[in-house]
Amino acid sequence: MNLLKKKPLSAAVLLLTTAYSFRHFIATEPVHRALKNTNDTVLYDLSCPLALDPYIGAGNPEEATHYSIHSGAQAFVKQALNGNALTDSKILFIGDSNMRQVFSSFSCLAHTAGFWKDDNAYTIANAHGLYYDGRLKLKEGFGEIFYLPTAGKIQDYGWYGKLQGEEIGPIHGKEDWLESCRERKPFAVDSYTYDAANKRVDYSADDDRFETVILGGKDVVFFNAGLHPSTRMGNMARLTELLDCMEDAKAKKEDADWPQLFYVRSNQQHFPGPEGGLYDHSKPPSKVCSKTVDSSKNPRLEEDKTAFSGKLPMIGFNLDLDGVGNLHIQKNGHDCSHWTQPGVPDVYSKEIAIAMLTIK
Repeated sequence: MNLLKKKPLSAAVLLLTTAYSFRHFIATEPVHRALKNTNDTVLYDLSCPLALDPYIGAGNPEEATHYSIHSGAQAFVKQALNGNALTDSKILFIGDSNMRQVFSSFSCLAHTAGFWKDDNAYTIANAHGLYYDGRLKLKEGFGEIFYLPTAGKIQDYGWYGKLQGEEIGPIHGKEDWLESCRERKPFAVDSYTYDAANKRVDYSADDDRFETVILGGKDVVFFNAGLHPSTRMGNMARLTELLDCMEDAKAKKEDADWPQLFYVRSNQQHFPGPEGGLYDHSKPPSKVCSKTVDSSKNPRLEEDKTAFSGKLPMIGFNLDLDGVGNLHIQKNGHDCSHWTQPGVPDVYSKEIAIAMLTIK
């Protein structure tokens, strides 16, 4: 392992969840949703190597941290990782920059709870202070956590090209889950190795900085289609096609021990306007976030439900995020999408932990 790994000077912001044949993994016992953190001081800060600098302490940090502590998110993540259901499993987050915040949250809560193998047991694809892929090794027997926004060629967010002369974007590997499903083969992901430097490079199957990781039935994938208008509908369509293919294979008893898939609710924005806080790309950026919105008018949440209800487990749709607009970072008064951390991303982590606790 490269012992010279350093946390990048800054990093940025997402999660993808779907659940295949979730009914086979649901526990009969109800999950208690009222665990409290045993430590009400520091949840995580920049000492966590996967913390995202632009969001730690930004915006309204005292209120955001209180919101996280009150949720009991840290205790739920600890309990989920301590459970036997996901022993030595791979946990994948697939989504845009908001899902990246959830990956960061979950990973840093695990860091605070002492689940990392060590402080160098990670690799991130850093470019211009942002990471576009991430991989974390937990203690022996506790598995790995990945942030792979384009895993299996199911999701895309338009992250291509150069920023100030430097290439940006996630791995665009060779693994294609739709193709694997049609051929009834196991799913796999292309990932940086732990020995790779924390620097983004173009993927090549011949480059020893990358490796292919096989997924199996004890692994879990959390999807979200993102809010990028140019890619969202395509992401939803490909995920739907994958779910239909997997269900067809299962009905014919031809499934190849694929991972369990879950879908995480889309992020709740708080931009002023008539559509439940959704950003209107046709208008100039707002100068202030709405403290309260009506999420029942948010078309993205309805799209999520229409597309995926009944196809896989839906995570986070019970959350009431209407009145937390002041917990966005509100950088220059314009960012009513990303969140102060610790804060709302930890509540998403709690919901993911609850889902993990239901898996047998």
